Amino acid sequence: MLTLPIGFVFAVSGEIGGLLLAIFPVLIAGGVTFGSMTVIGLPLTAFLEQRGAESERIYAAAGAGAGAIIPMIVLTLLHGTDLWFEGSAYALAFGGMLAGLTTALSWANHRDRLRAEREETEAEPEPNPIHDLIY
Repeated sequence: MLTLPIGFVFAVSGEIGGLLLAIFPVLIAGGVTFGSMTVIGLPLTAFLEQRGAESERIYAAAGAGAGAIIPMIVLTLLHGTDLWFEGSAYALAFGGMLAGLTTALSWANHRDRLRAEREETEAEPEPNPIHDLIY
């Protein structure tokens, strides 16, 4: 988020590269988040729903864990295992953990709302005293 204002300042001053500086990190973060939600989140939801084990705690642990591991895997693939011992790798892992945790908790809240709505609509109808008198 720090690159947005810096990039826009450069873009306003006439440097077109500033626009890339502002937008590129957001596109990468959005793409990684969307990809992770699709590849990890949806199968996890299907698995948990089938087992009847959906909970905020499970989603939070999965989101934080995946969010921390994915940047480390990407760094390892791009640069080798040397970066595992550098502070920047842990900073990226921490940022990924926060992003994964936030996304997972948002998804868990959404699933809770869906479940509550489903239970409301599936509730038994209120008894009708007129109907009971007739029959």
